[in-house]
Amino acid sequence: MHKTLPRFLSFPITICLVTFGSFFLFSCNSGQVNQILTPADDNVLNIWWSEGYYPEETEAIQSSIDAWQAESQANVQIIFLVKKI
Repeated sequence: MHKTLPRFLSFPITICLVTFGSFFLFSCNSGQVNQILTPADDNVLNIWWSEGYYPEETEAIQSSIDAWQAESQANVQIIFLVKKI
C-alpha cells in the first residue's frame, strides 16, 4: 500500500521548499569573493561600519571616532564597508 501526504499538507510544504530553495540558490554568488579581514595587532579596536549614502555621513562617523580615539588614547581602525547594488 502506497502512502501519500494528505492533500492539505502538500501545498504548504511545496511553498516552503520553493521559498527556502530560492533563498539558497540566489544567495550564492559564484563570482563573489569573501575577504577575511585579520587584525594586524590585538590591541587595536576594529570597527566595521557601512559607508553612508552621502559623503557627509561617512565623514561624521570618521570625525566622531577620531575624537573618541584622541580622548581615550585607544588604537582604533575603522573599515567602511561598501554595499554594491
